[in-house]
Amino acid sequence: GDSTAMSLDIISDKTLFACLYGCPPLYSFKEENYKKLKQAILKSYKTITAVHEKTALLTMTDFKILSDDYMLQCSVFGDKYRITVNFSNEPREVDGKTVLPKDFILEEI
Repeated sequence: GDSTAMSLDIISDKTLFACLYGCPPLYSFKEENYKKLKQAILKSYKTITAVHEKTALLTMTDFKILSDDYMLQCSVFGDKYRITVNFSNEPREVDGKTVLPKDFILEEI
């Protein structure tokens, strides 16, 4: 019941959580829904993989909620990479950088 691809409405949020927490994706769906979900699954997989190629073998060393509405959150992996995620539908500013809506910034620190 908690698949990354459980619904087109939330796949982008589930993808962002997987990147933020360093969790692998889980794609579970009914066969008849595959054609409808295929492009979203591919985009999700490519996004998560790009982050995990850098962070997967590192321990999460810090986590912060950066906004009162919980829409802006940040994790640090191995004191080497920081990922800042914006779950909101509007751009957010962090340390002089703009995080686009439903997007993230991954940076080496």
